[in-house]
Amino acid sequence: MGYGFARDYSWLRVPVLDAHGEIIERHGMTRAPGLVVLGMPFLRKRNSAFIDGVGGDAAMLAGQVATFLSPAPWRRTASDPPAATRRSA
Repeated sequence: MGYGFARDYSWLRVPVLDAHGEIIERHGMTRAPGLVVLGMPFLRKRNSAFIDGVGGDAAMLAGQVATFLSPAPWRRTASDPPAATRRSA
């Protein structure tokens, strides 16, 4: 009988896993838009998988997530008035 921890991402329904079932990422960013990971071994540094190392990774990824979630300047939102009714300053 063995004891230990094995990662299992079989529940993840996004095409970001390699042939061994590990998440394909680069510095925490995956191929799936908006999907980031933290706490992975050697995410950015040697201690990324530990409590004392995840903070730096989280700070970097928070900026990436904020950029992803912010509306692009060219993208209108549902609350924007139509272009014909906008008032210029």
